[in-house]
Amino acid sequence: MLRIAFQQCAVGVPSIRITGCGTFLLAERTPTQVRYFDEGREAEFFSSTSELVAKASTYLGNRERLAKVAAAGQTRCLNSGYSWRSIMRRDLERILNS
Repeated sequence: MLRIAFQQCAVGVPSIRITGCGTFLLAERTPTQVRYFDEGREAEFFSSTSELVAKASTYLGNRERLAKVAAAGQTRCLNSGYSWRSIMRRDLERILNS
């Protein structure tokens, strides 16, 4: 099954949900996005309509590469603590330690 998500925001819940469930992320490039994900390996980003079209065409023509990037994005989420459990744990620790 092919799952592709397009997103326009800095980074946040949508990016984490998209990659966390193993879906390929193609989102607007922001400084925050590129801090969370390695561009071209764990997610793809664009800065213009022409770049969006070019990258979408590239990945739609190469499903194997698309699946590899989607899997790497999911691994990044799992290994970097981009889960609700990890986020809640960190927030609760901050609250309890303040």
